[in-house]
Amino acid sequence: MDLESKISSLKNYVKLSTQDDREAAHKNEESSNSNAEANGWWGTISNKAQEPDPWLPGLSKTQRIVGFFMSLLLGMFCFGMAAMLIPFIILKSRKFVALYTMGSIFTLGSFSLLWGPYHHFKHLISVERLPFTVTYFGSMSATLYVAIFVSIL
Repeated sequence: MDLESKISSLKNYVKLSTQDDREAAHKNEESSNSNAEANGWWGTISNKAQEPDPWLPGLSKTQRIVGFFMSLLLGMFCFGMAAMLIPFIILKSRKFVALYTMGSIFTLGSFSLLWGPYHHFKHLISVERLPFTVTYFGSMSATLYVAIFVSIL
């Protein structure tokens, strides 16, 4: 078999993508996405968990899930350490506030990793959630400011 016949058989084997092939692939992708959403492990969140995030496009689904659980465990650890300081809250209020705030940031970051930061940010600033988001971050910022910069006596 000479080189030209090998090349022609290879060209027959590997078709170049045409517009019809692209449309068929797009239709298959849409039907698989709807099936994944209906039958997926994440339910309606499956599309958010599978879409590449514009801010972290290189993370796979497995990396997102591992990052979610790691960040969630760190958040729970910080909340647990803050809970141990509750009896001493008058004496060690700055440590309590720092640990509680870090726990909140880690927990919020875990869901950001799971959904993708861009999608999670869009969700947080959506019209129906915006008042709660502003209140949450405002109270967290005010608590940190008072604990760090305002000295009582």
